[in-house]
Order: sequence, then C-alpha cells, then structure tokens
Amino acid sequence: FPSHDNMPVVNNIKELIGNTPLLKVSSDNSGLKNIDLYLKLEYMNPFGSVKDRTALGMYNDFVRKEDNCEFIEASSGNTIKALAIIAGLDGIKTTSVTNRVKVEEVKDIMNLLGVNIIEMSGNSPCLDPTNPEDPFYIIQEMVNKKEKNYIYLNQYYNESNPKIHYETTGTEIVNDLGTVDFLFG
Repeated sequence: FPSHDNMPVVNNIKELIGNTPLLKVSSDNSGLKNIDLYLKLEYMNPFGSVKDRTALGMYNDFVRKEDNCEFIEASSGNTIKALAIIAGLDGIKTTSVTNRVKVEEVKDIMNLLGVNIIEMSGNSPCLDPTNPEDPFYIIQEMVNKKEKNYIYLNQYYNESNPKIHYETTGTEIVNDLGTVDFLFG
C-alpha cells in the first residue's frame, strides 16, 4: 500500500479536483510500437469523473451569489453529482432535468446528494431543444417562468467547460509529459 506520509491535507473537497495521475500503457498492452501512450485517470477525481472539472469550472465562473438560487442542469449523472456537492458547500440546491438516467444506482446517489431529479420520458438519447419533452426545452421553460431563481449553467454551451480543461487538464498533461503529439479526449 502507498505511504500516506506525503499526501497533502486539504481544507475543501474542491481542492482535490484535478492533478489526476497519468498511467503509461505498455506497448505490449496497447499494441502500438514506437508510441508512448498515457491515460489521464480522471476517475480519480473525488466524484469519479472528468465532469468534476466541468462542474468546478462552471461553478467558479458563476459570479452572482444570489439569495435562494438553485442550479438547474441537463445531466444524467456525473456533472450534476459534482455540482450538487460543490454548490452544496455554499448551501445552493441543484435540479437535474434528464431523460437518460440509465443506472438505478446513479439515481440513488443523486437522490442521496439532494438533487431534485425531473425525469422526462424522452424517446431519444439525442437532445432536441425544440421538442417540448426534451430536457433543454423543459429547463428553458422553468427558467423563463421564474417560479424559482434557477441558474442554468448549461454544460454543453458554457465556455467555462472547455476553459477549465485548457487551464487544468491540458496544463497538467504538458507539465507531466512535456511535448505531446496527439491528445484524444
């Protein structure tokens, strides 16, 4: 077992997001000759996904700390789980509007974290904001009605999503490896 002597002490779980290790894959396993292949182990983020970075980036760039606001997001699990914990540290609630929670245990975790889950029947895994049964459409309707002070971060179009990867994921890879010829994500 690894020694815990050099492990840092952090004051907030958000400090554990990022700085995930790289695993070098041997050419015997990859079948690639004369190519060094590395995997960025994003599952080692505290909430188990690369979406931990997405949630943190969007949350950090959210400037308005309005009273009684609630985040609403189209997410089937990973983004909303991380956002629920990150926002929950500041007492902000989360709602997920989705048609894609396929694993019952993921739904259990979302419920455990206090996520308000609105499941749509949604016949297609592809999102269509013009369809009244689509999560994007429902979210826009809920935001426009202003029954609650919903803040829609919109992970799919929020510039904070790619920005956090440029600033952290990409930087970590270059710092760890130096020159990188190709990146597949």
